[in-house]
Amino acid sequence: MKIKSYLMIMILLIGLIFMAVPAQAQRACWQIDGFTDKMELGYERHTVHYVVHGKWVAETSYFLPAVGNLSPDGAGWNLGIHFTNNTTAFGDFDNCVLDADLNSSLNGPFAFDCGAGGWTGTGTMSLISCPITESAAIGPAFGE
Repeated sequence: MKIKSYLMIMILLIGLIFMAVPAQAQRACWQIDGFTDKMELGYERHTVHYVVHGKWVAETSYFLPAVGNLSPDGAGWNLGIHFTNNTTAFGDFDNCVLDADLNSSLNGPFAFDCGAGGWTGTGTMSLISCPITESAAIGPAFGE
């Protein structure tokens, strides 16, 4: 009888330990088509949408920390992100937002806005493998 009690307590303790371990965030990465820029975002499910956090980088120009939301939108997804810019890129504005309409494969067009219309741009983002690495490609950075 004592062994059964100890086993039950051990099973309960192990279960509590596993419940206390936080879930690992998943990651998704994109290439900004036609530019050297890449984005890597971790995401965690919260009800029907995902909270995202990560970075947008152009290897020799800037590193922008990011936070936002990925939500279902019809047959695809809407990605809304806020970026903090501490460089002279993007018109030297420090607050930037991205709004993307992604298809079910997470590829699609986006609009980028810094400084409430002070610097704007549009483009297309394509899903790539993670983690992002430095690119050997030579070309312009999106925010230049």
